[in-house]
Amino acid sequence: RSRLAVSTTNARVPPPADLPKDHAFTLAEAARATPVAHFHGKDDPTVRLEWARQSQQKLLDLGATTYTLTEYEGMGHSACPEEFADLAQWLQQVLPAEE
Repeated sequence: RSRLAVSTTNARVPPPADLPKDHAFTLAEAARATPVAHFHGKDDPTVRLEWARQSQQKLLDLGATTYTLTEYEGMGHSACPEEFADLAQWLQQVLPAEE
């Protein structure tokens, strides 16, 4: 099992229009198997939910093999106890136990 995992809350992959013309967002070959968990509030006025969904699709299109997007009803640009519980459970699933 991997010793690396990525978790994010209320974030997004920058769209091409936000990047310099000579820069493209890519996913390194070695990073494709890194598990990603993305937690996002459905009522986030700062980072819109559609951007989170677009980020998930973009990384999957680039070859990410494990990308989980969990959406929380009624949550804005913040965090909630359910999210922390989901994060803890996800980390236990994807990271190896201490030996």
